[in-house]
Amino acid sequence: MRYENLQALVLHVKPYRETSAIVRFFSRDQGVLSVVMRGVRGARKANRLMPFSCGLVSCFGRGTLLTGKGFETQTTYVLSGNPLSAGFYILELITRVVPPQHPEPVVFDMTLRALTQLQQGRDIARTLRPFELGVLEALGYGLDFHQDAHSGQPIDAAATYELIDEAGFVKCASAREGAYGGHILKAISAGDFAHAQTRAAALRICRRALGPLLGDKPLISRQLWEPSQPKDRTPD
Repeated sequence: MRYENLQALVLHVKPYRETSAIVRFFSRDQGVLSVVMRGVRGARKANRLMPFSCGLVSCFGRGTLLTGKGFETQTTYVLSGNPLSAGFYILELITRVVPPQHPEPVVFDMTLRALTQLQQGRDIARTLRPFELGVLEALGYGLDFHQDAHSGQPIDAAATYELIDEAGFVKCASAREGAYGGHILKAISAGDFAHAQTRAAALRICRRALGPLLGDKPLISRQLWEPSQPKDRTPD
């Protein structure tokens, strides 16, 4: 199997032997690929492969580990501080939830858009929550913020709802722990994260919805971020 000039984002680079690396790419047309790139490491390499680089990769082979022919960097997302932590979260999330060699062009486009927003200094919560919800939708695990999962009635801004696994939001008693106001669900659906209460609720919802896809293994990027950040500012 041979691929030529796939548009791809570098997710992770692992040293391999003296000057080579095993690079995990997220390509628009072929999904996540693991590729041995020879001779890409060393002090004399001016354009070493690194996470957040986006360009064109060519590779060939069979199975899950391919051999690279070359990578032409077209752009590199420059992030620092909190946006950098959020960026690493995005890369790790893609690595964990997108199946290997399974094309996900919609997710690819959303990933580049989210990284662009972080580079431009957009608020992290306003970047990550729509990204996470979009990834869930694209992978077939989307949440319906518009209607009650049991009754089929539209979400009522004055009512309270709980999230039922593998079902959706269901109207419940307002005093129930972990419940969400209908007005909060409507705000999330509209992409309105202006209020801290909405951001906190969206964070909890996304974390719970992503849980089954991530499994029991913790995210490294989450562990790096959380010790120094308030709870409502974690990247996921």
